[in-house]
Amino acid sequence: MAMTVFYLARQKSLGLGGRIAIIAFLLGIIGHAIETSLNIAAWAGEFDQSLYFSIESYALVCVIYSGMIWNFGFIVMAMNRLHGDMARVAETDELTGSRTAAFHEKAGESRTRIQ
Repeated sequence: MAMTVFYLARQKSLGLGGRIAIIAFLLGIIGHAIETSLNIAAWAGEFDQSLYFSIESYALVCVIYSGMIWNFGFIVMAMNRLHGDMARVAETDELTGSRTAAFHEKAGESRTRIQ
């Protein structure tokens, strides 16, 4: 999980989906850390069982919901990438590979210079 956060944080254009995924991963890491430390403390006998069960349930819910949220972040990242690909396909001429919008802009500029 930490390696995924590190990889996502190094990306140049992270976007909303990447930020959602990073926050969810960090939430999951915190939940796992709380759960692990409580298990170690309970195993050593240094922690009250009733308090252990109440905190442990919240940590477990935190981990479960973080998994759902990071999947949502990955879905948003995929949708953003597909949107960018579709925009690139819509703006690019298939035969020449040039951007059609740029062609129309240049044609308009040259038309105004001629007139």
